[in-house]
Order: sequence, then structure tokens, then C-alpha cells
Amino acid sequence: MSSMEKDKEGETAYKAPRLALSIKDFDIVGRIEDGSFSTVVLARRIETKVLYAIKIICKTHIIRNKMTTYIRNERNILDKLDYDGVAKLCFTFQDLDNLYMGLEHCEGGELYYQICKHAPMPLEDVRFYAAEIVLILEYLRAKQVIHRDLKPENLLLSSSGHLKLIDFGSARALFLPPSEATEKYFALYGMNPVPPTDGDKGKDGKREKEEEEEDDEETVDWVVADGADQVRKGEEGEEGKDGKEGKEGKEGKEGKEGKEG
Repeated sequence: MSSMEKDKEGETAYKAPRLALSIKDFDIVGRIEDGSFSTVVLARRIETKVLYAIKIICKTHIIRNKMTTYIRNERNILDKLDYDGVAKLCFTFQDLDNLYMGLEHCEGGELYYQICKHAPMPLEDVRFYAAEIVLILEYLRAKQVIHRDLKPENLLLSSSGHLKLIDFGSARALFLPPSEATEKYFALYGMNPVPPTDGDKGKDGKREKEEEEEDDEETVDWVVADGADQVRKGEEGEEGKDGKEGKEGKEGKEGKEGKEG
């Protein structure tokens, strides 16, 4: 890293430095995504000509919704991760209005797009993506990070076709203290978080901890299996599918009975 790329406050704890940049140091190529409090744009840094996905986060929204801790947690989690299956946080900077997170650009786009485009996807491709998801989850587990929002929209493809996980806004890291802000994030987006607990600290604490780990493994197995089924069919997962079929089946049955009657 050149002297120019060092953290502007001399902080060595961060792998992704806080740079003395402004958005004017980038050419905005296009808009990738609009969220409730952030926008992601594709931008080329003028000096280096390198493309980044820059997440622009509105400070006013953060302060109004008391989300400062949540943003800090996301930044800290991303900074601790160093794996090919996770989109890299390259740098951060800020101005009076916004915070900016410079993320690795993934040229292949969302896995969701590939599912829609190629459904039903060949079994060989399904196995490949499922295996990569398992490797990503194993890495996160080793780092004591729970993503909590795994879905095709949050899995991007690199230029070489490998998966990279993004959006750690709802993630929980066991090396960070539990945050009320994280739960507010779920409330804002209508999600139902089930954060991990420390279990009973009494004589049965060890057994309960082992049971929690077994439950966690079963959950991961279910997520991967359901996700693989979604990739293969290009449909919703089992939960959404059952709900949809249940509704359609009931309506169809009632309609048929009414017609016959």
C-alpha cells in the first residue's frame, strides 16, 4: 500500500483504510441498487481507473434511526473477513452528508439473475454453486460470523464465475457485543431476527451449547438444501412455494367444486 493509501488518521487496526477522498474523485458509471437508506453505484476511481461498487449511506437517516452502531458493526465485520467468497471492503471515506464504503466490484452480477435466466439450471451448475455456498458458510462459521440474510440477491458472481457474498448489514459477529441497532435493522425491513444466545451458564450449559451447535448445523443444512432447490428450479424456496401452492390449491379446489356444483 502506498503512503497515499494509508489510513488518513494513521489507524493500523483497519485493513480497509479510511481515505481522504471525496465522491468527486470517482466517475459514476451507473447505479447498481437503491435501498431505504443507501445507494450502491458503480464508480471508477479517476486516479487508478479501478472500478468499485460504492455504497453511499445517508448520515441523516443513520442518526434519525439510531443506526450508528449497526453501520460500525457492518464495517468492522467486513474488515475482519479475508476470503475469496466474500466481496472485499477496499476503503471507506465520508463527507458532511454521507458515509462511503468502497467494495470490490463483481462483474458477473447477482446469482438471482442467473437463476432467472437459466431456469431450470443444469444440475452440474447447481452442485457448483451449492458447494461454494457451503465453503462460504464454513469460513464465516470459523470467523464466528452469522450472515442472517443469505439469498441469491446477496450472492454475486466474479468475472471468473465464482460466488461472492455481500451485504453484511444484518450480520451478527460473536466477537462484537450484541447491538440494539442490529435488531432495529430487522424491524425496518420487516425481518424476524433470531440472534444466537449464550445458553444456560449452569451445570447444563455445556449440553445446551452443544444442542445449539447441532441446531445451527441443521439450519445451515436446510438453508443450503433449500437454496440449491431454488437455484435448480428457478423458483421460491420451500417455505414460499408451500404457501403459494397452498393458496392456489385451495382456491383451485374451491373453484372446481363450485363449478361442478
